[in-house]
Amino acid sequence: MVHLLCVQQEFHARVITARLGSDGIVTEVRPPLGGPYPLPGAVHLYVGEDDVQLARALLSADEYQARLRFGDGPANPDGGNADGADMDGADVDTGGEVMAPFLGVPARVALAILVLASMLLLALTRAG
Repeated sequence: MVHLLCVQQEFHARVITARLGSDGIVTEVRPPLGGPYPLPGAVHLYVGEDDVQLARALLSADEYQARLRFGDGPANPDGGNADGADMDGADVDTGGEVMAPFLGVPARVALAILVLASMLLLALTRAG
């Protein structure tokens, strides 16, 4: 087995394992997954020597399609993944989430309105 990459979340490791498994690539995960409580820390994924190039190509193609879908364009200026990790497994995935930029402001405004409304309601109930 050859080291493919390292991720920070057990969920991400499961998604990658399922993705590669759908194309017949057997993946070994270290440390093993599936305990009662997910442990924090790096999760390493390994594949067979014959499958390394195919696995990297599949993950790279998936990443490229995800970038196009979210409008980031086909190229990333730093040369790495969208989350800052390189496909050679030397870097550790930061576990960053991709979110459309326009969703952040309305969510914050809605949260502020909700907090202010609950404070006003609390003040009115205490006064009356």
